[in-house]
Amino acid sequence: MSPVWVILFLVMKLAKIRNGSLYYNTKTKKIERVISNNFSKSRVVTERHGKNQKAIPAEHLRLATQKEVDRYLTKPNFLRILGSWLLPKGA
Repeated sequence: MSPVWVILFLVMKLAKIRNGSLYYNTKTKKIERVISNNFSKSRVVTERHGKNQKAIPAEHLRLATQKEVDRYLTKPNFLRILGSWLLPKGA
């Protein structure tokens, strides 16, 4: 199966998109968490790392792969890194 068909096959239908799950946005090429799947008949609300909430067409989403999910969840958080530099160890 060609990569194009795989991507087309994985494009999610609105009814199957689950709140709290991670999806790959084919337009922005980023992983986003769906926070509301009942925004409208064709759009869902997503966010990245708890920020930048926006309504996007459901057709731009596909379920994130395990590798994409792992990368999203382990991506360094700037504030966490900054805090580790500023706070003494064991605080």
